[in-house]
Amino acid sequence: MSNKHTKNDEPQTWTNVRGIAAHTGLSVDFFNKDRCTQLIGIPFTRVGKRILYHIPTVDAFLKGLTPPTSTT
Repeated sequence: MSNKHTKNDEPQTWTNVRGIAAHTGLSVDFFNKDRCTQLIGIPFTRVGKRILYHIPTVDAFLKGLTPPTSTT
């Protein structure tokens, strides 16, 4: 799965870890680690053995993150 258009010319909104990594520019390893540790808590859905990410939800989640501030 990737962020390609479907037969109805509507963009797909769900993708696998490789697709979301390519979409966001982050690594597959980053998403795999976060899924296991939930350190950041990027939302995902498990369908059987498949891991899927809802692209608009992940985009909104990452946009809402704020970088840590320095105390110096």
